[in-house]
Amino acid sequence: MRVNALFLTIFNCKRKENNVNLTLRTLETHFEVYLKEQRRSDMEKRAVITVVGRDSVGIIAQISTELSKNLVNILDITQSVLQDLFVMIMLVDMSKCDLRFTDFVEAMVDKGEEMGVKIHVMHEDIFNSMHRI
Repeated sequence: MRVNALFLTIFNCKRKENNVNLTLRTLETHFEVYLKEQRRSDMEKRAVITVVGRDSVGIIAQISTELSKNLVNILDITQSVLQDLFVMIMLVDMSKCDLRFTDFVEAMVDKGEEMGVKIHVMHEDIFNSMHRI
């Protein structure tokens, strides 16, 4: 779809000589978006997982085991214990996960309920959109 927009922009550039600068900027923008999408499709499918609850032994181990069962790789992890409150944020690669994203989210929420913690899974694109300034 972006390639069609790219060619259409080039065509419009040739037709409207007085708007060449604006059209060239539009062309550059379309091309940049196209390149980003191409790079993004080559990148890993990533998600942000947050875990909040009372601290107990084995939280990270249980969640890591569940991720491993679904072929989800942990790319980055940070965790903290504030008095008896456990908080963790993970960035994970889901490119090899066989489950649909919604099924994976459901499995993780169920695992959290089983463990007595709250687990939230958000696709990285949604996370980035929410936090873009």
